[in-house]
Amino acid sequence: MSNKKNNKKSYDNWIKLAKEFAKSKEYQKAIHAYNNAIKLNPNNGVIYVDKGICLADWGKVSLGKKEIEHGIKIDPKNDEVYRKQGFFFYTIKKYNNALIAVNKSLRLNPKKSSSWRNKSLYLENLGLISKSLKAIEEAMKIKTKNDDYLLFRKGELLLKLKKIPEAIKVFQKALIHSKDPDVLYAISLNCSRQNLNKLALSAIHKALKFNPRMSTYWNLKSKLFLETRKLKDALQA
Repeated sequence: MSNKKNNKKSYDNWIKLAKEFAKSKEYQKAIHAYNNAIKLNPNNGVIYVDKGICLADWGKVSLGKKEIEHGIKIDPKNDEVYRKQGFFFYTIKKYNNALIAVNKSLRLNPKKSSSWRNKSLYLENLGLISKSLKAIEEAMKIKTKNDDYLLFRKGELLLKLKKIPEAIKVFQKALIHSKDPDVLYAISLNCSRQNLNKLALSAIHKALKFNPRMSTYWNLKSKLFLETRKLKDALQA
């Protein structure tokens, strides 16, 4: 029993290390960590898929694709292997393949919000904005709490569909709930592109409350102030 516990702890540590190395772009170390995790748990397809995505990020796309295919072969009933395969195809801009993969994932587990969120992204990149919006709405049905990222994505897609009043309502709801400065910045940026400067200013002001040292946030706020002032001057002229 103690050996099993030690192996589980060692396995978890290798996975944690692999993800940390991959995040910091230390790919050789990440692959080494994934290989050690695989030795301890060779029948977990998700590890091979994660290793494959890491290899692709490293520029070794063909090797990464083989690892992912092997992971699917040994774990074909795990929705995660297909969801992550979809992300792999997305990173190399094969959006149709990404969509096929995420649909397989959703057939196995239709109640996973992250899969619907990914599907929305792939549909958007294929120019299918209405379908992308429906996928986000499916993700929102599963997430019972207000998810600020999903609210942002819904608002962004509504803007692309020229449904401005609906988008404004969604963004206003996101502003109430969001504590993520990056989401708030993204809302501000999208609103500024539609000349919704009042809402854009509210979003960037709140983003700066959470992260006052981000220069890109200050740059956007300055730009919005200048545009608002120019508009006031034009109206008064």
